[in-house]
Amino acid sequence: MFRTIYGPEIVSIYRFFELANGPLSRQTLYEAFMPAYTGAEMPSTQNVDDAIAFLLSASIIHENGAFYRLSSTSSLSPRLLILRQMTRSMRGEIEAMHPADPLYMYILGEVFIRPNRLFASKMHTEANKLQRVKDAGGLSKEKMQSWKRFMTFLGVGRRVGSGFQCVYAPELLQEILCCWSERTGSLQSFFETHLSTFLPVLTKDGDIPSAVSDPLSFLATHKEILLESRQDSPSKAYFGGQKFQYITYAGGVL
Repeated sequence: MFRTIYGPEIVSIYRFFELANGPLSRQTLYEAFMPAYTGAEMPSTQNVDDAIAFLLSASIIHENGAFYRLSSTSSLSPRLLILRQMTRSMRGEIEAMHPADPLYMYILGEVFIRPNRLFASKMHTEANKLQRVKDAGGLSKEKMQSWKRFMTFLGVGRRVGSGFQCVYAPELLQEILCCWSERTGSLQSFFETHLSTFLPVLTKDGDIPSAVSDPLSFLATHKEILLESRQDSPSKAYFGGQKFQYITYAGGVL
C-alpha cells in the first residue's frame, strides 16, 4: 500500500472499474489515464501502476491473468471503501501482499489515537519507532510522505511540515454516520461496531481521543447529531464530564 499515491487517481480508477462493469487490462487503464503519447519517449506509467498496486493490496480489485476487475460491488463511497479495506488489512482480515500493508492504519492508531495525540512533528521518526514497523523492515521518508499525503486526502488529518495533525474531518464522520443502519444507539455500540470498521477509534484506556470527540462535538453543535446522557443507562459514557452515552444521526443522506 505504501506507493507514491495522491488520492484522486485512486478514486478515478476505481470509478472507471465501476463504470466498466467487467475486466480491464493494464493497457486499457494506461490509455484512459495517461497523457497521449506526443514525444520521442513514452510517458511514465508509474502513477497508474502505483494506483493498481494499491487497489490490489487493499483487495478492492483482483488480478486474473492479464486482466483486473473489482473484487466485489459496494454501496460505500470510494473513500469509505478504502478506509474499510485498510482497516481490514490491519486486522489481518485481508491477506497482505507486502509485510508493510497492514501498517497503514496501524500507524494512525498507534501514533495518534491510542495515546490521544493530535500532532506528531516528525512522522518518519515516529512511525519507525513502532515495533511492527521495525519488524516489517522500516519505512522510508518517501513512503511516509505518501502516507501523510493520502491520509490528508482521506480526511483523517493534514500535513504540517514534516509532521502530521490528526483530527478526523467532520465531513468524514458525517459520511460514516450516513451509512450507519441504526441511525440511533449507544455511543459504545456506534464506536465498536460501526466507526471502528473504518477508523481507529479508542485510546488505550478505552476512551475516545480528541481526534474523534472534537469533530463529533462540531457535528452536535451544527445539529447533525444529537448526543445524550440517559440516567441509569448501563451504556459506557464518553466526552469526559459531559458523560454522553447515546448518539442519534439527525442529518440527511449525503
